[in-house]
Amino acid sequence: MSYEKTVCDKFKTAVIAGYELDDDTINTMCKIVADALSSTPRPTVKRSKKVGGQETVSVATSTPVVTTASVPVVAVPVPVPEKKQTRNKSGYNLFVQSAMQLPEISALSHKLKMAAIGSKWKTLSDEEKLKFKKMADDANLADSATVNTSTA
Repeated sequence: MSYEKTVCDKFKTAVIAGYELDDDTINTMCKIVADALSSTPRPTVKRSKKVGGQETVSVATSTPVVTTASVPVVAVPVPVPEKKQTRNKSGYNLFVQSAMQLPEISALSHKLKMAAIGSKWKTLSDEEKLKFKKMADDANLADSATVNTSTA
């Protein structure tokens, strides 16, 4: 049995096992595979002696011959991902954004930045925290209004 026939038989068996296709489609696919195999030079494998208890194998290939086969093109619909819903911003989120702009914070490593920002947040008064919370509520309200008008 030829190399191409062996590969085509294995290909056909795998396609039949994995897909529900009619015989004409499978035979057409096998012909395409056979044509591709017959026009592509097979690599020659050279085995050398065992060196250090391991057998070395070298594979020599030549440039494959490219052929064009008439293959029917099937359009596959691409699913459009739904827009991911974002979480609302908190006052702390806005505080972190503003604190990241400070030169004494931006010079630190990420871990130290977050530690410094967290300790600054803890030292803020309730009135200062409320200011950031109101800014976050306004931003969330503006974001929800944008989403509602764009989906309407």
